Amino acid sequence: IAVEMTGLKSREELIGKKHEIYSSNFHPSSFFTEIWETIQSGEVWKGEILNQSKDGTKYWLDTIIIPFVDSNGERYKHISIQYDITEKRNTEEALRKTEKLAMIGELAAGIAHEIRNPLTTIRGFVQLLNERGVEGQYVNTILDEIDQINFIVSKFMVFAKPHQIYFSE
Repeated sequence: IAVEMTGLKSREELIGKKHEIYSSNFHPSSFFTEIWETIQSGEVWKGEILNQSKDGTKYWLDTIIIPFVDSNGERYKHISIQYDITEKRNTEEALRKTEKLAMIGELAAGIAHEIRNPLTTIRGFVQLLNERGVEGQYVNTILDEIDQINFIVSKFMVFAKPHQIYFSE
């Protein structure tokens, strides 16, 4: 699997290589320095690393690095166990985006509601003025502008409500 993920052609091409050949340049060098210091001190390191295959495809690995320590407490080698979690990370990112859109929708609905309430009152009073004989272009202009604001608020409400799109010929 490691050969497939890295985009190398064979195990021989992979064995003995340093981790830098998979670098995605996502993590700062201090990230890898911290990993190295952790395993050099004989402690297990666990975390997620973003790597890049030979063809440029990026993939996430859940990684555990276990150092082997001799009787003097010195690390003499280590083993790395890695699981591909790319799909999991992509799903989590899609979920975060969905949650953000839902929050934006709720915000839009709240704004629309707060605008529409006073707008209804204003429209009612302008219509009363019109019925009582206050004439002129101002009343009609005000009503037209209220209708325009209502149209914009309705667009907010469409955005706020989840809906499905149906296609037909």
